[in-house]
Amino acid sequence: MELVAVLRALEQRRLPPTAHLRAADPDFALDLVQGAARPAADLLYALSNSFAFGGTNAVLIAGRDG
Repeated sequence: MELVAVLRALEQRRLPPTAHLRAADPDFALDLVQGAARPAADLLYALSNSFAFGGTNAVLIAGRDG
């Protein structure tokens, strides 16, 4: 399901919001997407991490043509 969300973000060129983010810590200069998805016209690649119990891990990188 996560990969579907990644592919849709690439297709629509939008960054989905960070899950469960209520308030960002002002001491950290991170570009977090808060509240609603944000346009990202130059989005070409996205990454999906899947970590499971027992050491079964996978990382998928999806990309699109310019």
